[in-house]
Amino acid sequence: MSRFIQPAAGQSAQRDMALEVLGAALDAVDPAEAIRRAVRRDGDVLYVAGQHYDLSRYERVLVIGGGKAGAPMAAAMPSSQSPSSDRTKQFLSQVLGH
Repeated sequence: MSRFIQPAAGQSAQRDMALEVLGAALDAVDPAEAIRRAVRRDGDVLYVAGQHYDLSRYERVLVIGGGKAGAPMAAAMPSSQSPSSDRTKQFLSQVLGH
C-alpha cells in the first residue's frame, strides 16, 4: 500500500496483512469514495443512490454539505469534474478549524 511505509524484505506476512486490512478500512470510510460509489453523471442524467435525475429539467442544482467531510465530498461530485456545467453550483458550510 502506498499510504504506509513499505516493510523491509523479510518482514512478517501478518504485518502486510494488517496494513492491507487497515488500508481497506480507510478506503471504506473515505468521504470522497463514498460519493464516487453513490453518485455518477452520464450527460444530463445524475444518478444518486439508485435514483436518476434529468438535469435538463432543472434550472440549477445545489449541493449542500457541512462538516469536515464536506469539502472532499463536494470535490468528488461529478459536476466538480465538469467545469462546463453552469447549472450546478456548490455551497459548503465548514466549521472553522476543521
